[in-house]
Amino acid sequence: MKHKTFIKVLAVALAMTGCKVQKKSEAAAVKAAKTKPANTQPKQVTNRELRLEDVFVEFEGQAQPNVYNMILSWPETRDRVRISVDGQVMFAVNTTERQTEAVANLQGGRKVAVLVEILDQQYHIITSETRELEVPKDYVFPNQFTLTNHMKIPNERVFLNNSVVTTGNFNLEIQTKKLIVLNRSTIQGFIPGAKAAHGNDGRSGGLISIEAEYAEGELTFTMNSEAGGDALMGYYMMIYGSSNEHVVCPLGTNGFTAGRNGDLKLKIKDISNFRHYPQETLSDGGKTAPIIQNKESINGYPQMPSHKMFGGKHYDCPKRPSPGGGAQLGKICQTFSGQVPAQGCE
Repeated sequence: MKHKTFIKVLAVALAMTGCKVQKKSEAAAVKAAKTKPANTQPKQVTNRELRLEDVFVEFEGQAQPNVYNMILSWPETRDRVRISVDGQVMFAVNTTERQTEAVANLQGGRKVAVLVEILDQQYHIITSETRELEVPKDYVFPNQFTLTNHMKIPNERVFLNNSVVTTGNFNLEIQTKKLIVLNRSTIQGFIPGAKAAHGNDGRSGGLISIEAEYAEGELTFTMNSEAGGDALMGYYMMIYGSSNEHVVCPLGTNGFTAGRNGDLKLKIKDISNFRHYPQETLSDGGKTAPIIQNKESINGYPQMPSHKMFGGKHYDCPKRPSPGGGAQLGKICQTFSGQVPAQGCE
């Protein structure tokens, strides 16, 4: 009996000791949890799950205008990615082996629906997302192009290909990532030899402004204006019912003034493959008119009316008519490869 009683007492003692050990372990765990920093994050490893926000999309233009590749990239993970464009599966790859893929020959300016699906190793869909994207649109100048109003071009890429662009007295502003001249082209203020009509001053050129991150090819800039119009001939007056005849301003008016050349502003970061040729051409003022000898000497030459008005303007009769004034130079500002703009070209 004494032996059995001893065994029972020993069992109870061991049980109580086990409870104390368990309570101490639990208390230690609680203490450790309280002292662990709240912002501790598990270390990321390359076999983590791929997330939708990890898949990046960008567009890369091909050599010809309005043809783009869509480049998709993601980090190395343990999953698979499947991409569909407008409902057509383009690829499904293991992301531990490939971190980029391309979808080629997309038309510039079109909208595409890109379905991104994250798959496990058994090709079960973990998560998915549809992105509505627009392929960048290039601006392509035709071979012959004349502005009829001020024009701004904000496209991703701008192409010229053996083009002649005439801006006249309007502003042409190009803001682009890439200016690509496939074959040598020209941007000019006016067609060479452009001249205002009789009795009119020549028009001044507008602003030609190009801001680009990169440019390539050969481009000529012809900065000019419209030449001044020639003078008006005086008016031959006849008073009916009498032999009294005389002329008003027999020597005509002065010639008319040429316009001012337009301004050129180039701001391009990378010109390593770009050749540009700014040219200044000064147009002449208008010529004086022929002297009136008699009414037969007019020969259809433009005249001012007898009251010395033409086109709503009043003209005096100069004693010695002179040709119109010639053109004045515009401003040319060029800033390349991160240079600081010259004073007055900011």
